[in-house]
Amino acid sequence: MRNRSIFPSSSSMAHPRGPNIGRGNEHPEDALIRLSTDSTYTLTGYSSLVLTAFLGAVNFVEAYYRALQHSKRTIASFYVPPVPGEKPLPRIVINGNELQSGAALQEIFEKQLPQARYRVLDCDCSIINPEYPQPGFAGKTTPSISMVVIVSGSVKFGDEPERTFSETFVLVPNHDSAQPPRSGRDARNRPRRDGFLIQSQNFRTVALHHD
Repeated sequence: MRNRSIFPSSSSMAHPRGPNIGRGNEHPEDALIRLSTDSTYTLTGYSSLVLTAFLGAVNFVEAYYRALQHSKRTIASFYVPPVPGEKPLPRIVINGNELQSGAALQEIFEKQLPQARYRVLDCDCSIINPEYPQPGFAGKTTPSISMVVIVSGSVKFGDEPERTFSETFVLVPNHDSAQPPRSGRDARNRPRRDGFLIQSQNFRTVALHHD
């Protein structure tokens, strides 16, 4: 990969656009808990899915870009594992360059790139499939959802100029997320993903960043 500026400090993290559920500086997760226990507010099936997507996107974006900066050894764990004989997934495209796996991206961050500093300025999400099928349950689906998450912001690698970027993810449920957490060092280094994995990712730097 010739261009080292291929990616985006989570010091500035905008929450995804979504329903106006917060009060003041209330975090979306706190707002969701409040609404789910508020007898005066009734969530319809659709609005509940929207809130699930909203909260999932917030937590994914915060965890993913934090990992790119501070927990590089965990990057590969954000991606769906490749399945031999099936459609090649995940599909990762970085400035037009296709990578074969999350492990390949992790290796680039660990061995090729200088320290990254990200600023995520905007994030949007939309549900793709409100009833994403769960393997092992023939003919049945769970309330799991798949969604598209679009992120924009700026990134600076080492002494290179800061650049703006745009990145689009397709996230699918992590059906192993219900498993007990790992212990020891793996548990401390494994970031929170709230049950979503990256199935598809397209990253592109746009231009030099100007304040």
